Order: sequence, then structure tokens, then C-alpha cells
Amino acid sequence: MTSKKEWYRLDNAAKIYPSIVTSRTTTVFRISVTLTEFIDPHLLTKAANSLSERFPYYFVKIKSGLFWHYLEHNSAEISVMPETDDPCRMIVAKKNNHFLFRILYFKKRISLEVSHILTDGTGGIIFLNAIVNEYLSLTGIKILSSP
Repeated sequence: MTSKKEWYRLDNAAKIYPSIVTSRTTTVFRISVTLTEFIDPHLLTKAANSLSERFPYYFVKIKSGLFWHYLEHNSAEISVMPETDDPCRMIVAKKNNHFLFRILYFKKRISLEVSHILTDGTGGIIFLNAIVNEYLSLTGIKILSSP
């Protein structure tokens, strides 16, 4: 990333979500993958943080402008968390380094929970595939191609 602050406009579909998010209407969806070995959280954290240049649109925080919301670059580190709560609960920005997604693990499963402000299901699948490919590479497993 460059040293200047980068920002992105919300697309037309995402513009409505900041105004309707509540603890009951979370606008969060979840995608998971189950591997054959137990997850190493340190390698998963390293894998996730290594994708910031490849997926700059995910490494953002939501900000409020005068008349609209926008996304601004977030230089914080992603923290992966063990899965302990109900799925798809509201993403509280302050507890999540202001990211609009969270990466959870439980035994052999990696889960990505994403706010619809950030992406749709297709974008979430592509991002999760990249996280898993990077994670597997760090564990020493050869990946033939990556999305």
C-alpha cells in the first residue's frame, strides 16, 4: 500500500447496509472450509495478513462522510479468533480492529464472516480461497494454482 490514505466508494448495493445494521440485522454472511488437519492459528494469521496488497478492498474500515459512508484503508493487523459464539453475529468494529470481516477457526475448520457492506458471496469465496491457499502454502503443501 502507498503511504497516502486510500479510500473507496460503497457500491450501490452496499450503500443501504450501514443504515440498517443492528444486533438482530447483522448483514453478515459466513463461508467455511474444513481441512484434514487441525488449524494452526499463527500460520492462519500470517496467511491472512499477507493478502493485504492482493486484496486491498478487504483491508478497509468504514467511515462516515458528510452525506455518505465510504471505506478507508485499514493498516491494522488481522487477528484470527477461535470460534466461540453464534455464527454471523454483528461485527463490532472496535473489537475487530475495524475490519468488516473476521476469520475464525475451530479444530479443522476455517470460517470467514463478512459484512455485505464489503462484498457478496462470490467475492467472499474468492477471498476465503486465497486465505486457504496461502495457509496451505505456509504449512508446506504445494498449491498448483491460486485464484
